[in-house]
Amino acid sequence: MNESTDPASAADRITAGYAFTGPALDLGALLWDGGCLPGHQIGRRR
Repeated sequence: MNESTDPASAADRITAGYAFTGPALDLGALLWDGGCLPGHQIGRRR
């Protein structure tokens, strides 16, 4: 498995794209293949 097919790596890239440095709406956890990934929050500050 390489970085492009590793689900954890892909989830990290997705959540990084939705991270904001200012005020942001907390959208919750990333859903991946029908499952919730609570460690990958969408819309949280970085």
